[in-house]
Amino acid sequence: MGRLLVAELLKLKRQWASALTFIAPISQACFLFLFYWFLEDRANPHGDGFFTWYQTQGIAWNLFFMPITVALIATLTWDMEAMAGRGKHLFVQPYSRQAHFFAKTMSHFLMMLVATLTLALFVFSGGLLLKRYVPTLDMGNPDLAHLLRLTMISILGTSPLIILHTWIPIRLSGMVGNLVIALGGSWGTLQLAENHPAVSAWSPWGMASQATSFALEGKAGFFKFLLGCLGITLLLLVATTLDFRRRDTPFND
Repeated sequence: MGRLLVAELLKLKRQWASALTFIAPISQACFLFLFYWFLEDRANPHGDGFFTWYQTQGIAWNLFFMPITVALIATLTWDMEAMAGRGKHLFVQPYSRQAHFFAKTMSHFLMMLVATLTLALFVFSGGLLLKRYVPTLDMGNPDLAHLLRLTMISILGTSPLIILHTWIPIRLSGMVGNLVIALGGSWGTLQLAENHPAVSAWSPWGMASQATSFALEGKAGFFKFLLGCLGITLLLLVATTLDFRRRDTPFND
């Protein structure tokens, strides 16, 4: 399994999926930084300080940028395999099919881990710049514990989506389907949250969107969130792995 994972990571050298791991979080952090920098009068009503800065970045990442990034990375890595003609070759190697799928999923998880850590670094650095050069925002103390907690819980909330979007390109060819599902899932979760919050909370996108609240607002029920996230992740992993085992080729030819 370790060799399979190393092989998956080596394939990603000089690939767009690897670049996206850094492009997506840096783009978000810089966009919101410019918003705060040039439109501080609009940023102020949302609240002062590092807390709101972390909260804004966390919501944007977990609800929008992260699902899109996961979908793009998963689609690009599977497309890379298809274009290289590695389809049936994967299944003649001395590893089980579920091992291949698990290695691919773990490579995506590691990429999203790097992306989330990159975001945290740029968010913290951007917050320090805002504190130094935009005093009207009254940034206050850069509570690093809040940021670290948000980062770790965000990674946890990402897990179900990583498995889901790793599996979708196997069934739907092309990038459009995976992106539509990512955006539709986020939008649907927001709509459900208004009338049926208990239902929306148990969707893969709902788990990700809850991460910011649990990390920064001290929301009750974190243990339930943790068990639910791990449970949904396990169920998705079992279901998608069983589907992958039945295929003659990993791609939807």
